[in-house]
Amino acid sequence: MTKTDHIFIVGLGRTGSTLTRTILNTSTEIGIGGESHFFRDLPRFGFQRQRSMQRKLRKIGDISTEAGVDKLVNYLYSPKKNHLTFWNFQKRSTSPEEFRQMLLESGRTERDLFELAMAVHAEGKPIRGEKTPAHIFCVPELLEWFPNAKVIHTFRDPRAIFSSREKKAARKKLPAFNTLIRKSGLLFDLLSSLHVILNWSRVSHLNKLYQTSFPDNFYLLKYEDLICEPRSTLQELCRFLGIDFNEDMMQQSVVNSSFVQKGEVVQGFDTTSIDRWREQIHPVLHRWFLFWCKNGLSQHGYSL
Repeated sequence: MTKTDHIFIVGLGRTGSTLTRTILNTSTEIGIGGESHFFRDLPRFGFQRQRSMQRKLRKIGDISTEAGVDKLVNYLYSPKKNHLTFWNFQKRSTSPEEFRQMLLESGRTERDLFELAMAVHAEGKPIRGEKTPAHIFCVPELLEWFPNAKVIHTFRDPRAIFSSREKKAARKKLPAFNTLIRKSGLLFDLLSSLHVILNWSRVSHLNKLYQTSFPDNFYLLKYEDLICEPRSTLQELCRFLGIDFNEDMMQQSVVNSSFVQKGEVVQGFDTTSIDRWREQIHPVLHRWFLFWCKNGLSQHGYSL
């Protein structure tokens, strides 16, 4: 069996991708970075937005030239917080001089750049990777570049995804116009939920396609299984990845939850997050989800 050398965590937001990354990084073998958004952003309402760090980095500097390499290194190590945390290397253990030399000695392709960025985050651990939810739409590209990689698709009930997204948005300070629109209540929820519904349907379809096309490289991880049966679920995931399960993986606290106040820590796997959406969404909105997602919900074993 070929040993895993990269792990990519993909899927829609609010599906446990951050928790999965945190758990796997307890392994002495795995160092997974945050969200690179290297290929593209998540589509909205079914339309693919092509903005990506790949395009932005191309504009910063042509890495086929030393001058371009210097511009890129200066950008990655800039103290300015004007780019994604994944691409801000200022606080990493690899110095600008070291990264510059590694890039100069590489093939200087975009794959080499992506690989080196992941290596910086892995900090010496042999299995590197990153987690960008939107890369669910780029799995063939990821596996073409990294054929020995494993891709973990974090998946969740779309009603819970929507509930979590809305709770998180409600805690943010929004522009006056956005706040006014949200006051339309149920009408806003019906329209806003289309973003989740359309993308959930798309990733559900892609999941079938990828499991057929890449059976040895692609793995579906349901949030509900991870929360309700963490030990057996993680043991199975570790077998797929070809790594050892360790007890530190079970010592988790709630990560990035929309329903936990800032500064509050909830130890363990929070099973209340599974059906919390039932108290959060309007009955009409629930029927709206069933209208669009009933077949998919049934196929994935979710209650109607």
